[in-house]
Amino acid sequence: TALANRADIAANKITFSNNQISALGTANGILPQLAGIAGATNNGLNGEPKPAVVPPEQLAQFGKGPLPSAFGPCPPGVGHQGSICQFPDPYFLGNIGVGLGQVVRRNFPSERVGAFIAPILRNRQAQADYAIDQLGLRQTELENLRTTNQVGVDVSNQVVGLQQSRVRYMAAVKNRVLQEQLLDAEQKRFSLGASTTFLVVQQQRDLALAQSTEIAALVAYSNARVALDQVLGTTLETSHITIEEAKNGHVNRPSVLPATLPTQP
Repeated sequence: TALANRADIAANKITFSNNQISALGTANGILPQLAGIAGATNNGLNGEPKPAVVPPEQLAQFGKGPLPSAFGPCPPGVGHQGSICQFPDPYFLGNIGVGLGQVVRRNFPSERVGAFIAPILRNRQAQADYAIDQLGLRQTELENLRTTNQVGVDVSNQVVGLQQSRVRYMAAVKNRVLQEQLLDAEQKRFSLGASTTFLVVQQQRDLALAQSTEIAALVAYSNARVALDQVLGTTLETSHITIEEAKNGHVNRPSVLPATLPTQP
């Protein structure tokens, strides 16, 4: 119960988790870097036809055979009369819509994949940061373990203290009852003439001392209960206090007065 309810234990767990995350970050600094690259693009080409004059030496390569379909007589104004031109592929002729259509259809895709590794040699700064974080992590872990063990010890001590306070209170109650009986008996003896005023007053003093001891034992018992609730982290539950009611400013439970109210002075 104490480990689940106490706020300091929860705060220590959060601190330890944060230190673990920080240690993971510094641990990456001493590891080799490995990166992969992948990409894909789609290309498109369009434009107006611009025939290019084919040099005679290039035409000589075809000999007397037929020319390719892309070759033909040059249009007027291009080259000399009788020149042969190479015309662009009709697939690429047109406005921007032709190029966008090629991109959408992925007629000319381009894909690339790559990877590289960068080993880290003798990175003293990263190694020092990693060692510091590891030491801090171990220190936080030891502190959490010590706090957890101390909580167990505190709970055991408070339970024993509560039991002892209850025994003392019960003994004080019995002692007060006994002193009341002794005072009553002494008063009866005094009424019969078998006692003196001194003995009656002395017995009254003993009763007052027993009552004072009973009150002190009751206070000690109440303090022991409060201390146990603090160690267990159940003070709010024991006092019937909820955080939601405090936030809303509204108490869902009706107030009930005790059956016996103190008398007015």
